[in-house]
Amino acid sequence: MRAGFFKFLTVPCRDTRIFALLVFFGAGLALSIFHVFTDRQKSRIEKYAMLFFAVMANAICGILASLHILGISTKAPDAFFILRVWDLLDPEDAPSVVSRIYLILPVWNIINCVLLIVSFRLGWITDKNISDEKAGRLEILLGSLITAVIFVVCQFIFKLYWAITFSICVIYATSFSDAFGSIFYPERRQAALANLDSQGTPGPAEKSETCRLCGRQIQPPETPYVINRKLIVCKQCNDNIQSRT
Repeated sequence: MRAGFFKFLTVPCRDTRIFALLVFFGAGLALSIFHVFTDRQKSRIEKYAMLFFAVMANAICGILASLHILGISTKAPDAFFILRVWDLLDPEDAPSVVSRIYLILPVWNIINCVLLIVSFRLGWITDKNISDEKAGRLEILLGSLITAVIFVVCQFIFKLYWAITFSICVIYATSFSDAFGSIFYPERRQAALANLDSQGTPGPAEKSETCRLCGRQIQPPETPYVINRKLIVCKQCNDNIQSRT
């Protein structure tokens, strides 16, 4: 077992492709932390590295957490993981029908993780999914504090498997980040959503409209711009958005 472990660690050194992926993964991790504390615009290659890190970290940890819940054995000499599904389906090991029904939850999570990787591989998820939105200091402070509390509770009180702890922290960190961004920085959040659209679609102003970013009244015959099919902005705000994309 020890020999197999050290053999696994030497694989990246012998396979340049795996080594390159690990370097790219590490770069994505470093850039994700770096851009929390800087206002510098992300380049396309930086966004792609951050996307690669986010997809692989979430997918791999999600799969490992689900396999751990289902019941994993690493004692077999010729395989890293053996899923003991039949043992779990045995009435002696799973005494109630309810406990067997719960198996669908980790299985469904594995399916979602696989779909995430497939979507990334087929180009359905691209660097455009990495937002240029800047996190505020209050948002970072509150999010970090809450995530740290969740980590301590999961890891040291409930003593959960590390991949399960990671998955829970990611879910709550994302949820709280969206909530704090909408509460404390609503205009910035709307601008970030507007940046996801490459072009603003102009339309004739049949009546007075209000720009959702600056709050200015758009009076006819001035043309309002509709972004993401729902965000109405004035020409000046639309030009500012396009200059940043």
